[in-house]
Amino acid sequence: MASAPPTPDGAYNAAGTAFQAGRLDEAHSILLPWVQAGVPDARLHGLLGFVLRRSGDVPGAEAALASARRLAPLELVYILAQGELMTAVGRMAEAETAYRDVLALAPPRATGQPLAKPVLDALEGLASALLAQGRPSEVLPFLQAEVDAGSRDLRLLFLQAQIHRALGQPEAALEIFEQCVREHPQNPSLRHNLAAGYADLQMWPEAERASAESFRLGARGEAPWLVRGRALTGLGRLSEGEDIYRQAVEQGLAGAEIHRDLSQLIWMQTGDLKESSAPQRAVLARDPLNLGATTALAKLHQVAGDLEGAQAVVRKALQVGARDVSLHLLLSDIDLSLGDAASSRAEAERARALDPEHPGTWARLCDADLALGRPDSAAATVEEILSFDPHNVTATARLATAYRLMGDPRYKTLYDYETSVQTYEIETPAGWSSLPAYLSDLASLLTRLHSFRKEPFDQSLRNGSQTSQNFMRSSDPVLQAFFKAIDAPIRAHMQRISKVPGRLGRRHLGDYRIAGCWSVFLRPEGFHAGHIHHQGWLSSAFYVEVPTQPSPNPRAGWIKFGEPGQPTQPKLEAEHYIQPRPGLLALFPSHMWHGTVPFTSPERRITIAFDVVPRMPVR
Repeated sequence: MASAPPTPDGAYNAAGTAFQAGRLDEAHSILLPWVQAGVPDARLHGLLGFVLRRSGDVPGAEAALASARRLAPLELVYILAQGELMTAVGRMAEAETAYRDVLALAPPRATGQPLAKPVLDALEGLASALLAQGRPSEVLPFLQAEVDAGSRDLRLLFLQAQIHRALGQPEAALEIFEQCVREHPQNPSLRHNLAAGYADLQMWPEAERASAESFRLGARGEAPWLVRGRALTGLGRLSEGEDIYRQAVEQGLAGAEIHRDLSQLIWMQTGDLKESSAPQRAVLARDPLNLGATTALAKLHQVAGDLEGAQAVVRKALQVGARDVSLHLLLSDIDLSLGDAASSRAEAERARALDPEHPGTWARLCDADLALGRPDSAAATVEEILSFDPHNVTATARLATAYRLMGDPRYKTLYDYETSVQTYEIETPAGWSSLPAYLSDLASLLTRLHSFRKEPFDQSLRNGSQTSQNFMRSSDPVLQAFFKAIDAPIRAHMQRISKVPGRLGRRHLGDYRIAGCWSVFLRPEGFHAGHIHHQGWLSSAFYVEVPTQPSPNPRAGWIKFGEPGQPTQPKLEAEHYIQPRPGLLALFPSHMWHGTVPFTSPERRITIAFDVVPRMPVR
């Protein structure tokens, strides 16, 4: 056995060599005597922190790094390591503080000098911490300051684009990706991200071309296959898209999203549970712990109405050793749909124990509390979310439900139907002799665009189909006329909303952007379950074609408001209805629960829906 190094320098060098070689016990035994003796050498304490972290000793690593930082308060590597450790264990507020300290203490950068690695690492870490806490916009000033100072670092630009994507600003992200590809045309990763940026905006031809180029340049991993499959599917080349997903599965490249997209694509074309689930069942036969296949299979059973089957899939995965917060959250959702609110809350608690910062946990806990008749607890949960994310649509909808159950008068400020729900009849677009003539052409176009038989996953749609094309980028004069026709009603409604007190009215900026637009076919017995639009400010329903035959229910096919999409105790019924007719546009807050009364006539029902988000006027 080699003798112990006689000096701190010798100990540091010997321990560093052992650490790099993966001999953690040896590195630990070299460093520990010096640290326990109180030798004031930050390098020894810091390296011990790295050794303990890799060994899984979080408290020990935290203490050693804190000692290193006290001994060398300006040494960025130890502060950065604290942030990374806190990120790894989900203590995001403490991670955020450490990353901000790195950025505050970093020495000024001379013009033209590249960003130091610790600064880039801290920017990425801060973005991650703020994203986890629902505050991604706070990192943008840091990023923009570096860009304004002349930095062209690809990591920085990529991070800036990712934050724009997280903020629902895909156009800004795409602009950055296009700029990066112009400067580095042979970079496969950048070309793939350009394809992903086009896909975010449903610019399917551009996404497909960029995706093909990324593969030619040698892009690797799951993400390029995912984007290529989505681009081909968006172009209507369904068999090619399905083949891409299947190849990714066969090559072991498929994660949760590819498994989901493959099973969803087969389901929407066939409506056959057995056929749609075959790829996932084959994977699980080989790998019972495959998270992506498990989740996709459970989702298939859910959308097919087999909740017990979905529950069994998730429980089996947990029984054989799967350990992931998303499985507990999915099981919580399934249990709630089956009417077992107590089990739903227990699963949400298990999810929170695994990852206290997971953004989906609070919603599941809140929904379980509403179903258990505990609206005060639910309200407290979402009020905390809204304190730092005031425009969170999901939280606002849950808060309204809690207030209604509590009899709290603040409910009426959130669900003011008289003021914030309005209908408008569009003007006949130029080039058509009448509104019925225009609607007939619009119905014919939409019929051609509907290529699926069944609804996608995680949507309110039941017994119907939904388009996947980006209507806003269509050159078809019929769709272009639609967007011109809805402009005046949207602006009138925004002006009306701007006078509403509270968060809804304060979001008015003077202009708007359509964040998404799609068409829905409902067939006999079809309806929308109660839902909200998570990414919108204002949402809509435009009626192109509606059933005309009488129904036993005089409100069959009507849009209804106020009935939550999740169970409550006591049950809450709809409070407000609108009778649809062709050419009518309904506009309402995105946080308002809305659904459709089922209809039974053999006719179809064609609608267009879109979401509106605020935008500053272009000068």
